[in-house]
Parts: sequence; structure tokens; C-alpha cells
Amino acid sequence: MGMDFDKLTAIQAEEVNNRTVDWILQIIRGRAPETLTDDAQIIELLNRAKGYAYLINQSFGSEMNSLLDALNGGFITPRSGNDPIRKPHGTSNRQ
Repeated sequence: MGMDFDKLTAIQAEEVNNRTVDWILQIIRGRAPETLTDDAQIIELLNRAKGYAYLINQSFGSEMNSLLDALNGGFITPRSGNDPIRKPHGTSNRQ
């Protein structure tokens, strides 16, 4: 957007934030990041955000099932937390 990140006013920061949220929602809905900007660094970050959204979505089912099991009085096996961003390969393994 041609702004110096370190010198943003509150209004400019809000504008950048709103555009960022809008772009992320658009890529989650299937729009290609390349259609939003030609900045390779931003495209890479948007693709990373899309990957994070996918991982979070994939972990939701397992988390919800565990929550429902617990609410129904079931036993939930203790294990390390499975953060879908920090440990993407451990989020869908339900024990």
C-alpha cells in the first residue's frame, strides 16, 4: 500500500488491518492470492495463511469430538497439545 509500517497512524493501521482480513477471507473462500497483489512476499504470506486456515479447519473435528466426549462424561486420554500451526502433523490424530 506504499506506507511505512513503522510510521502508520491509527487510521492507516486500521486500513491495513481491514485489507489484510479481507484478503485472508477471500483466499480462504478460494480466491488465488496472485489475483489480489503482485507482491511475491505478500503472496507467500497469504498462501501461508491459507495453509494455516486449512490446518485449523482440519483440527476442528477432532477437538469438537473430544469436547463432546468430555461433556458426555467420557474419558479423554491426556496428551500433549496439538497446535495445528506449531505441530501440523499431530492435529488429526485422535487417541
